[in-house]
Amino acid sequence: MAFDAVFFEDFISYAKRLFAEADGVPARASFKSTSLPELEKSIYVLERTSGMESRVTLTGSALDTSTIYSFRPSDVFSRFKKEDWDLYNRYLDAIFFHKCGAFGTRQYDLGDGVVLDASSVTFPLLGDAPDHRVVVGLMQLSGNGKGPSTEPLPLGVRSRITEFNYIDAGFGLPPKISGVL
Repeated sequence: MAFDAVFFEDFISYAKRLFAEADGVPARASFKSTSLPELEKSIYVLERTSGMESRVTLTGSALDTSTIYSFRPSDVFSRFKKEDWDLYNRYLDAIFFHKCGAFGTRQYDLGDGVVLDASSVTFPLLGDAPDHRVVVGLMQLSGNGKGPSTEPLPLGVRSRITEFNYIDAGFGLPPKISGVL
């Protein structure tokens, strides 16, 4: 899947503006998806409240209706194979713990020949407590798994990261995380 810079342009500009106003990572409350009405349906929110436990707390309707499976925020991560979690957690650490954004592409193998490519741009936000981490992202999906459905993602989904780069939000870039790419 090719990175469509134009799709992400307004989201990146808005996030960088929030970082500048906060003079660092902005609070979750400062992010208003309604400020990006044309993108709002493709926005998602990830949270990590402790340890390595992450959950999806919001997926925009464009994400739910653009695939043959529903993302169902409450159980999306339970669908991935256990052997993919170590790498995926390093990827999540890279986007939760730095004063910058990230661009990543992932390929989801949903089985039976159904493959989805996902490009996303993410930025961290401060949660309600020091160990509460939040990431807001904008995702673009493509592949042969198109079409709305209410069926959950199948068990045993394979996810592989195919590209990962940081986006400077005005505070520099950290070194690449070993094992992410």
